[in-house]
Amino acid sequence: ECVRDFKTEYQKVRKLPETEKENGMIKWFLDTLPKKMKLLEHLVNHTYSVGNKISLADVTLYSFIREFFDDKEGAWNSINKTPNIKSVVENVENLNSIKEWVSKRKPTPF
Repeated sequence: ECVRDFKTEYQKVRKLPETEKENGMIKWFLDTLPKKMKLLEHLVNHTYSVGNKISLADVTLYSFIREFFDDKEGAWNSINKTPNIKSVVENVENLNSIKEWVSKRKPTPF
């Protein structure tokens, strides 16, 4: 649910008037998203989001940080101060099945 809420809030920034959008995006990736990740950090375990094996929650975090945003670097940098979230994203990213999916995935226009 947290990720869904973050996505909804991000869409508001994307829909800002063009004259405000650039500053809105800068604020989102440098301030808003890192703060939201810090709030989520205390709910996430170090290796897996929940439990002791990979779950949809892990894949959701991975997809959110690595795939959802146009600004991939800004999204990745937003988790620099959240070691648990970063660990979960890296664990998913390093799965052979995910590596294979990423390498074979066709670019999408959206």
